[in-house]
Amino acid sequence: MKQTANGNPESEIKRISKDNKRPSQFSHTDGTRISLCMIVCNEQDTLPHCLASVQGAVNEVIIVDTGSRDETVRIARALGARVYNFTWQDDFACARNYALERATGDWVLVLDADEQLAPGQKHVLQDMIANAGSANSEVSGGGKVDGYLLTLRNLVGDPVQPGVLIHHQLRLFRHSPEFRFIGAIHEQLPKLDSAHYVSASLTVIHRGYLDPLVRGQRKVERNLRILQRERVAAPQSPKVHYYLGNEWLRLGEFVTAVAAYQRAEQCLEAAVDRPWLPDLPLKHAYALWQSGDAQTARQVLMKAYQVEPHYTDLWYLYGIICLTLADWPEAERAFRHCLQLGPAGPGYPSQEGCGDTLPAYVLGELCLQQGRLVEARENLLKCLVTQPDHVQARIALCQCDWRAGHPRAAGLGMARLSSDVRALAKQASWPFQALAEVYRSGLQDLIDCDVPQGEEQT
Repeated sequence: MKQTANGNPESEIKRISKDNKRPSQFSHTDGTRISLCMIVCNEQDTLPHCLASVQGAVNEVIIVDTGSRDETVRIARALGARVYNFTWQDDFACARNYALERATGDWVLVLDADEQLAPGQKHVLQDMIANAGSANSEVSGGGKVDGYLLTLRNLVGDPVQPGVLIHHQLRLFRHSPEFRFIGAIHEQLPKLDSAHYVSASLTVIHRGYLDPLVRGQRKVERNLRILQRERVAAPQSPKVHYYLGNEWLRLGEFVTAVAAYQRAEQCLEAAVDRPWLPDLPLKHAYALWQSGDAQTARQVLMKAYQVEPHYTDLWYLYGIICLTLADWPEAERAFRHCLQLGPAGPGYPSQEGCGDTLPAYVLGELCLQQGRLVEARENLLKCLVTQPDHVQARIALCQCDWRAGHPRAAGLGMARLSSDVRALAKQASWPFQALAEVYRSGLQDLIDCDVPQGEEQT
């Protein structure tokens, strides 16, 4: 068994197995029980850390294995999980529902093996269940809660300095036959008119898009196979065309992605029951931009923020595209609007920083290049308030001090940076085209995340 960046799985197994013999530190006075339900395949390196994060906070672990060829099943059983074998049918909902049918708890928590509850969240989980009210009672201020939308922090790219993409998803819900997953891929739970949903502070960390875990996976091939089958079955489904666009985008097939997104938008306009796809125009515009049609990309974004004026990421991409077109005034307007909006709300998949750190940094660079040193410094400091280790902002701050006639402050600032960073600061082409490349990489991380759509709104 391999040792991963998270530590040694075997030592984790021994620790959890030992702790499992102790009485649970949590208990519900009303006897409420929580079932953790998972589907797994070849997850020997990540599963121990997932189960460690919920140890003592759930009453049972239901694991459905869809064909592991490594030590996943042995590890799961050693950690006290009830393991069921399931023949993979290219249908995620089918596998997840198989797990739900075997759960015995009053509540169900759904996690993947490459996910973990954030540190210190076990008590949060327990408090949420305690405050949800019983199935036959009401909670003060809003009635009993039937489901919680959790915050998912997707760590992407370099494990040392990962990007963070945030979305919200229904992952904790009452165990009821009405809650069953729908969709062969990007499966979701239905939004029931009779159910009461609450956005919760419980945070799940997803590590599946960190570079070491992504390498060697064949997700795109599998996803395209399932989606092309779904397109035959439901040719008018906006979601199918949207998800096909995402897969082509991940492959760098931008023209094909544009065609898929255009078809998704056509189907969305004609749909009676319109699904919630707030980032469809964001990804459509990105694909257009990358295919060389920046002007049409801007038009898509301008139309989109008339419909979703509070979706900060739309404005940020608009600003970046304006930046690469040398439309400085329009770019500045967009970035200032990002700061006014702040981070995108719970209903929107978002790249972390689009409402604070990123626009503050870009505005700092813009002002610096135009000689507006007071404004440049103010914006760069805003960036560093939210992200103190933002290297490029620190470089720009040193440049700002130098041009303002404070060489000692600039020298001290540069001395604190590594030699690699000092070399980066000497690149004359850094501010604009490289800024766009940095953002392109960040948005590509968003594209690479299989973020299910349609259930984020409460």
